[in-house]
Amino acid sequence: MNNTKTTKRALLSSVTAMLICVAMLIGTTFAWFTDTASTAVNKIQSGKLDVALQMSTDGTNWESAEDKTLTFKTADNRAADQILWEPGCTYELPQLRVVNNGNLALKYKIQITGINGDAKLNEVIDWTINGAAINLTEEYLSAGQPGAAFTIKGHMQETAGKDYQNLTIDGIGITVVATQDTVENDSYGNKYDKDATYEIPVNSNAQTVDFTNYATATEFVLKNYTDLKAFAKELNVNGKSFSGKTVKLGADIDLGNTEWTPIGQTRSNGTANYFQGTFDGDNHTIKNLAISASAWDEGANYAAGLFGFIDAGGATIKNLTIDGARVEGHHWTGAVVGYLTGTVKNCHVKNATVISTHANDDACGDKVGAVVGYINTGDSVVSGCTAYKCTIKAGRDAGQIVGCNTVGASVLDCKANEVTVGATGDCTHSNAGGNIKNDIVGRT
Repeated sequence: MNNTKTTKRALLSSVTAMLICVAMLIGTTFAWFTDTASTAVNKIQSGKLDVALQMSTDGTNWESAEDKTLTFKTADNRAADQILWEPGCTYELPQLRVVNNGNLALKYKIQITGINGDAKLNEVIDWTINGAAINLTEEYLSAGQPGAAFTIKGHMQETAGKDYQNLTIDGIGITVVATQDTVENDSYGNKYDKDATYEIPVNSNAQTVDFTNYATATEFVLKNYTDLKAFAKELNVNGKSFSGKTVKLGADIDLGNTEWTPIGQTRSNGTANYFQGTFDGDNHTIKNLAISASAWDEGANYAAGLFGFIDAGGATIKNLTIDGARVEGHHWTGAVVGYLTGTVKNCHVKNATVISTHANDDACGDKVGAVVGYINTGDSVVSGCTAYKCTIKAGRDAGQIVGCNTVGASVLDCKANEVTVGATGDCTHSNAGGNIKNDIVGRT
């Protein structure tokens, strides 16, 4: 009996064990028929943008220029503490180059930054790279490539007057701003970074316009105060008339009440540089124009305004606003143009004081208007111009828009609001105080 029970128990245990084994087999079948295969995957690495600035004193051996103080040099190797800025001087820095140390192609710009001290002195210092204006054009470098060597020079304008004596500028830096170029290709194409922007804001007052291509270019865009000054220099100093060319404003420009020399001059030596192209304000505004009659040659350069002389039948000034101006002259004085042969249209002057006073027999404080001082020829036109909240004072021949108009010239669709015209009382001409009118034109 006991053996029978024992046998039954053994059989039951065996069956249970078999069931458990089957259950285990069923439960692990998926594991038994699963396998893995793996291999090493090529490393995926993000691109690296790394731009460096290097310097050299001999053009052969290069070292990092970053975080270093660069010293100007002169032809006579004058010591750094003996370098003084004076009219006509030119100083240069050691040779520099940009190097692409990363693994991405890049594009970059160079700018002069960090000017401290008397920044006014910088107004009469022209900065160049390899003899051309620093114009912030883009340059390109492939991965690992060094750029061409360049030299930065500063030249103090010969015309710098006594107002620039005993001034200093320091903290001048050279900044290279770089971003990725559209070169590398992947499954997304090579344009994914076409809108990459420069992380460091470009100096808003650095020159952007390039006049080295004057002979072939037909349009020049001025984006800031430095551009406007450079344009004036090209005409007044370098004698470019801009005939057949367009100069356009690309932004509002604030002159900051810094003394302005009118664009277009006659000179005591008999030479004359007149603007003969098209100046298109593109509906932008020039603010805080300041011209002092005492700042220039009373006997020769006596047309005062943003433009002194506009002298060509096809010359045009258009689509411009001047807001906030004090213009002082002795003859042919207007906020936009002093002396006009050509066309002025859609130009507006507001919050301005325009004054002309007696200087000599040639300049009796006459021909003064808010927009144009004197219209020289009968085929000239002033149209669609306005003056608002302006004060006009003259020895004679003064009007709200135009001071004096030649017979046959057209002044069309012009309006004045809150503009007063009065006499200065110091003109010695026989017609002193004559033709001082609160009318659009003072005298025809």
